[in-house]
Amino acid sequence: MPSTIAILLLENFLGLAAFGSADMFETANEIAKVRGDEGAPFEIKTYSLDGQPVRSSNGILVTPDGSLENITAPDVVFLPGIGTATAPQCTLNTNWFQGVAETLQRLSQGGAIVAASCTGTFLLAEARLLDGKKATTTWWKQKEFSSAYQEVELDGDEILIDAGNVITSAAGTSALDLALYLIKRLKGPALSRLCARFMVLEENRGSQQPFMIPWHQKTRDETIERADQWVQNNLSSQPIKVQDLAAFLGMSTRSLLRHFQRKLSLSPQQFILNIRCERAKSQLEYTNTAIAKIAEVLGYSDENAFRRSFLSQVGVSPAQYRQKFRREAY
Repeated sequence: MPSTIAILLLENFLGLAAFGSADMFETANEIAKVRGDEGAPFEIKTYSLDGQPVRSSNGILVTPDGSLENITAPDVVFLPGIGTATAPQCTLNTNWFQGVAETLQRLSQGGAIVAASCTGTFLLAEARLLDGKKATTTWWKQKEFSSAYQEVELDGDEILIDAGNVITSAAGTSALDLALYLIKRLKGPALSRLCARFMVLEENRGSQQPFMIPWHQKTRDETIERADQWVQNNLSSQPIKVQDLAAFLGMSTRSLLRHFQRKLSLSPQQFILNIRCERAKSQLEYTNTAIAKIAEVLGYSDENAFRRSFLSQVGVSPAQYRQKFRREAY
């Protein structure tokens, strides 16, 4: 008997997440057919709020199979992210989202797995399905998520978190990781492994840390911008002292700490580490400079100190990072 997948398409949904995931489930169906399995393992249907066509974030207009009220008893409800530069603006007081929340709660209570990727995780949190549970979300909206949903145990480094009947995944292409994981959970690892190979997708990606970009670079705050420039100019110093940065900015160390926490939710020390780490990433991606030399140029006491710091920040070693990302640069 096929597992039924209900993909909920809200206005401005991320096309990659919806279409890519649907393709992943359909790939599983095709592989099962070639293997001679009895019946397709998945039945995929799409739904919008009112059953009317809905437009994706890339402008494609999609005609769904039904409306929100037509979703009866699926095995999985799949929520793609919503294309937006800010966190989804939805509350339980919003008329349209009230119906979504009630539907998600009803289906979850009925035994359905509710899964969301990227900013779709905000919808699960808003519907209170993540209260007291561990979850992840897109890396560039972790601050907003943590602030809005303090009842959720956010682990933003993770690509995917299975909290039982609720599963969340991170940014962008993590929707494909989520679809692949659902294939594994519902139909077994053999089929998911074949799907991953067929679709040229790396299985079991663990962290989105290597892909994160420090968003303080986009902060239009004079103090942050001056601090960024000063740190960039002093990266070869070992160590860069927070007291020296505060003195350059004409602030006390305590005032500097409060300012950084308010603007970035970071300590000044973490701010310095982030900048140093980004410079190291650039050196690893775009040059053949030896790792020991990168450590020296960036002011680390020795190569081992650099390796430990980089691993802590990025989740992989400098050598692993270079192996993974340098291919894109050459």
